[in-house]
Amino acid sequence: MNTQQFVTLKKTDKNFKSYLEGSFSHELRALPELSLNVNTAREQVTFRLQKTEEIKKPNLLILLFKLFRIDWLSLSLGPVLATYSYLFVNDLSIDHSSAYLALIAVIFFHSAVFAINDYKDHVTGVDRLQLTGGSQVIQKGWIAAYNVRRLGILLFILGSLIGGYLILQQPIFLVAVGVLTSLSVLGYSFYGQGLKYLGFGEVIAFFCFGPLLTYGFSRAASHFHSLEIVGLGIGFGYFAAMILLARQMENIASDAKLGIKSLTVRLGFDKAKKLIEYTLVLSPFVLFLTLHFIVKANLSYFALLPFSYFSIKLYLNFRSVSSSFSSGVEGLRLKIADLHVIYSTLVLFSLWLQS
Repeated sequence: MNTQQFVTLKKTDKNFKSYLEGSFSHELRALPELSLNVNTAREQVTFRLQKTEEIKKPNLLILLFKLFRIDWLSLSLGPVLATYSYLFVNDLSIDHSSAYLALIAVIFFHSAVFAINDYKDHVTGVDRLQLTGGSQVIQKGWIAAYNVRRLGILLFILGSLIGGYLILQQPIFLVAVGVLTSLSVLGYSFYGQGLKYLGFGEVIAFFCFGPLLTYGFSRAASHFHSLEIVGLGIGFGYFAAMILLARQMENIASDAKLGIKSLTVRLGFDKAKKLIEYTLVLSPFVLFLTLHFIVKANLSYFALLPFSYFSIKLYLNFRSVSSSFSSGVEGLRLKIADLHVIYSTLVLFSLWLQS
């Protein structure tokens, strides 16, 4: 028999934060049922209180899989695997123990960012209004918000310790690059409401999932650096920024309501739509540049055929969108994430053609 009761709290109530974070009780979970005036001084939330033992949860592995967005791991692994392949096919010396440590650090950072984002989006109300947003592990009561935050901070610390060990083996200017990357991650997810809410998310995603990641992994794995390694990361950063832009397009109405100044909110629907259209049209050209200047294998140009097909198809489907509530906007980030996976696969395949 389920034991449920409801409680409505205003943001000014002293217990509001503890209920929102789930720290008010170990036996009960406060599940947000109705949120009004979200992210304002007049915010009010109605919580459904339910015993934690009565909440149906998946097994721990599936729960962590959803929380840490393992299905989005290609964002981090794509650039890393491409960099490793580049080093290998060009007969560059690789310190495999350092490479493995760098890979573990990347996975820790990846998981930390998504966990902290879940916490931030729950507290600000984004994932309470958008039922398809985030992993929803907090909203479903599977894990309390404050525990998600703790997990995110713990993973960030572990990633920083490994990254710090690898960075300290590098020249001083590369230590500065590592610090810059860490500050970017902190600014994106940790500080205040996060720079992603101020319109800087795409820029940070471009560098952290692109050039900084390929360059950092190359230095950690082989102490090698070149403009080609930086160039290798540009395409990955480009599509990572596109995914974030698509997510913001999906949430443009709720973000505007919440007062979140994302890039799409600042541009408005029409201009944001044009920007996404341009990025889709330019996508095959981004792959061409990677193949021409980085891969340099004649057969690799055939990769442009399937990639151009998927890019143009996605562009034509999105072109007919007339509002943020159109069916063409729903799931847009997943479609562009698929484009990122296709890009990663084709670049990896093309790199191995060299050998």
